[in-house]
Amino acid sequence: MTADPFWIDRDYDREYASNGRSRYAHYLDDAAAAFAEIWADDPTVEFAAIAWRVANGPIMAPGLVRHHLRVVEASALRSDWNGQMVGSVRLVAPRPRSLTDARTPDGGWYRDLSLDSWTGRYEGVDGRELEGAAYLTTEVQVLWQLSQSTLPGISEVPPAGEARYRHALACVEAIVAEFNQQIRPIIAEMDA
Repeated sequence: MTADPFWIDRDYDREYASNGRSRYAHYLDDAAAAFAEIWADDPTVEFAAIAWRVANGPIMAPGLVRHHLRVVEASALRSDWNGQMVGSVRLVAPRPRSLTDARTPDGGWYRDLSLDSWTGRYEGVDGRELEGAAYLTTEVQVLWQLSQSTLPGISEVPPAGEARYRHALACVEAIVAEFNQQIRPIIAEMDA
């Protein structure tokens, strides 16, 4: 696994492309209606938010953007306050010491989420597992406004096809770099 919490899996994207070029390009074409609905005078942030959403699950499965096992969810959204890009990353976190000895009402021990040996991910708890045990899971959420200079600017939405694909990929690359800068030290601290 890479040292970065987020990375772009270009090899898988190219190898499994139904159009012979890029799975991501195909999904961008499918999302044409979302790009057509961008109304802002400066479409930079809204375009990047759509490009990010398309590059990740559940739209693409697996996504163009891959992430560290601790990452539960990562969003890049337009702020409803000032229109800037906001990052939101939820991470599986170690249980706080104050909860290590927490007991269920009947005196049993809570289970914790563990790494799934088949998928290599921290999986949620399903109904079957809850039938026999109670779980106490912890997550942290990191929220921040990305620097205005993070995203490649545009004055209008690029037309469908190669121009849109190139710009969307540049936006995703910029967001991945920003997310890595913000999240890398947090995961390193958790894993220490």
